[in-house]
Amino acid sequence: MKNKITAGLLAAFVGVFGVHRFYLNQVGLGLLYLFFCWTPIIWIVALIDFIVFLTMNDTVFNAKYNNMYNPNPNQHQQRQQQQSYGSRPTYDGRPTYNKYKPGYQENRQYTNQQQAQKPKSNPYKNEGTRLYREYDFKGAIKNYQQSLRINPTDPIVHFNLACLFSLEEEASHSFMHLSKAIENGFVMYDKIRTHDHLAYLRTQAEFETFAANGYKMQKTRQMLPPRQKDELDLMSDEVMNKLERLANLRDKGILTEAEFQKQKAKVLRM
Repeated sequence: MKNKITAGLLAAFVGVFGVHRFYLNQVGLGLLYLFFCWTPIIWIVALIDFIVFLTMNDTVFNAKYNNMYNPNPNQHQQRQQQQSYGSRPTYDGRPTYNKYKPGYQENRQYTNQQQAQKPKSNPYKNEGTRLYREYDFKGAIKNYQQSLRINPTDPIVHFNLACLFSLEEEASHSFMHLSKAIENGFVMYDKIRTHDHLAYLRTQAEFETFAANGYKMQKTRQMLPPRQKDELDLMSDEVMNKLERLANLRDKGILTEAEFQKQKAKVLRM
């Protein structure tokens, strides 16, 4: 512990050599004083230090020069607050709740709820967004599809997939993901009506019916057999991968449009 009286006396008698700074563990300042000890200004500075130390409040001095010996001056007050709320400090400073005082069960239950609500890490969503911004639409679609395996009810991912499939002119997938986005809480309807990446989807003949249904595929689902309804709702990655391969074959000219539609219908009926 450093003493302000000692520091002041050292500043008064040998302050020009920076001894009081060395005493306060301020080696850099001490060397600076020592280097300029032959100049008259150091005498004035040392005298000012003497006056400052003697007039300084003890609390201020300790906070500035004895902080290493008292790293947490409010520790006693914190301990009292913890005990008043039904907790006591453990040996490592972490609070543990006293089950005989009110609030124990509530605090433990709240902690369990926090852990249950903690979101899972989803790196595929971040990567999909990055690729989307870089106009790598196919790469973004693949990462967003992987993202849905971790969190299948993410409305933002479904909306972005709707935009991406619209850009790829795959209306059925775009309608499905847009419907999923609405079902899972997406409420920015103005984006559906104005977003440039949904322009292709809005040109489809069935879009008006889709919009009248609250942007949901309810009427379309009623026309499908039960098993196909489930596939439309869930649309597994396997089905989507098969459809994507068929679309690639069509784009390369291996399949005609009629053959593509025929194979697509077979995949959806599986």
